Amino acid sequence: MPKKARLAAAEASLEETMNLLNLKRNQLAVLEARLAQLKDDYAEGCRKRQQLSDDVDMCSKRLSRASALIGGLGTERERWSDAEIKLMDKLENLTGDIMLSAAVMAYMGPLTSAFRDKCTADWVQFTTNLGIPCSARFSLSDTLGSAVRIEGWTESGLPRDSFSIDNAVMVYHQKKWPLLIDPQGQVSDQQF
Repeated sequence: MPKKARLAAAEASLEETMNLLNLKRNQLAVLEARLAQLKDDYAEGCRKRQQLSDDVDMCSKRLSRASALIGGLGTERERWSDAEIKLMDKLENLTGDIMLSAAVMAYMGPLTSAFRDKCTADWVQFTTNLGIPCSARFSLSDTLGSAVRIEGWTESGLPRDSFSIDNAVMVYHQKKWPLLIDPQGQVSDQQF
């Protein structure tokens, strides 16, 4: 019987050890699950940290670009302010300038440059004396001309002197062909 008692004691010890082993295995499984959860949380934290780092970098770049843009717009503000002043001056003198433009287009085509300048200066003085606002340095091309159109004309061969440009402006804005003096003394078949 001692063998049976030892066998029973060994089996009881084995069962106790197996229960303890199963308990430890269950604890190990819980700890492994907890470790896996912690690893997942750590990986998620690293991903969020990297995302935040990328966001901070992107925000820094955007802030730098915004600062450069604001700095660039500061000079644009000055340019727009100057343009506003010029436009307000043109608007204030619009009545007299249009009246002088009509007079120049109606009467000045066949006259020489020097005579046009003298007449225009006299008309500016007369208009100012009547209290009609006009530009002190009146120019037909400044009043009725378009800088883009004038540049196109000069690229096509029109001389850059004010007399030729004024003639081109007259031809462009009149419905009938005006009588004009060719400052170069040549007849051109180009149409402006």
